[in-house]
Amino acid sequence: SRASDLLVRRVMSPSKAAAKPAASHRKASAEKSTPAKAKGKTAPKAAVAKEDDVEGKELLEEVLDKLCRCCDHDDQDGEIGRVEFFATCEAALRIVTKDPKEDLSIKQRKAIAAWWKEQDLVGSGNDTRMTFDSFKKSIVPKVEEYLQASEDAPKLTASKEPREFGAWMQTTCVSDLEKVLFPEVVKKAPASAAGADAAEVETPPEYPLTVDFKELPQSIAVAKKFGKRSLVLASGKDQVETYFSYQMTSAIDLKQVLGEVLLKKSKTKEEALEDMCTSVKTSLDSSGFCKPLWIRMANTAFALTEYLHPTKFPEELFSADESVWNPAVALEKELVTKQQHDNLVIDMKTTRKKWDDFNVVITHTGDLDFANEYLKTALPKFDDLAILVVDPASCS
Repeated sequence: SRASDLLVRRVMSPSKAAAKPAASHRKASAEKSTPAKAKGKTAPKAAVAKEDDVEGKELLEEVLDKLCRCCDHDDQDGEIGRVEFFATCEAALRIVTKDPKEDLSIKQRKAIAAWWKEQDLVGSGNDTRMTFDSFKKSIVPKVEEYLQASEDAPKLTASKEPREFGAWMQTTCVSDLEKVLFPEVVKKAPASAAGADAAEVETPPEYPLTVDFKELPQSIAVAKKFGKRSLVLASGKDQVETYFSYQMTSAIDLKQVLGEVLLKKSKTKEEALEDMCTSVKTSLDSSGFCKPLWIRMANTAFALTEYLHPTKFPEELFSADESVWNPAVALEKELVTKQQHDNLVIDMKTTRKKWDDFNVVITHTGDLDFANEYLKTALPKFDDLAILVVDPASCS
């Protein structure tokens, strides 16, 4: 079953070992890990923490942030409320049982309540809440405990294999919860000129194109199918950025860059370009997979064309035409390793599950008038972009 078992089996129906106080658990863990050291034995290489896996730690942190936001799905106030957590557990239960109407049993509710009371909470009574940081500290050991106890799960730990640990949580738990708890931004809308599945569209739409908010993912996929990157205009609605903040992307925040380089002067343009290059590399190789590159403009007219660089941030990125942008070009620009290039070439000849996940999507809070007036010279290949104008009425 899905790893939402994490919330169902480990939290709702904890084992006797899991029900012991945290201190006892830590003591037991310490006792188990001491003998090898006491006898002077060297730990096997596989057990050595990957201290230099900075990207892996960032990936794990990103996944944990998403899980926190799932648990904070109701009011999205930055804290996880007691009622919200119960609702998340119930959502996880329904994912596991595949029954959208199943409710938590009395026994399960008691188990959740007992676990909740043991956590570092703020507030009192039924208005107790948990900060994201506290939740992460509590839930990671639970996931590790589940992985160690489960016969068919990989034996991973967050400290030693952060990259694999985060990827496992995303694919087996977080993605399902996002689909259930945020259906307004992930569910597919009925096929239409703007929102049909890419496979169903035989001729390219005419851009600019006004789209329903719920049709946005399909519209982006259609644009990519016809060799175009997407510029999404949010028409003043914050749901667009909220949607992308919940996706597994590698992000470049141009408003942040603007503040760091021009206002605070805490970074040079060259340093900002290096950061952009890192984001591009991450999108092209995230544990062997690809993910979209999200370029967030917010409400700025950031001159991204001034940051183009032959290898660090090439113009070819802004074309989805595979004769222009492909693994060979990425290798030539030194944006992927030879190993990842070979990995992607094989993928393109078989399932295409990896390469097809790569895309470049630019978002702006403005409308079409703003884009035509201020972004034509600011964005690379502006005239070739698929401009998707979100219908503000669809965001209500």
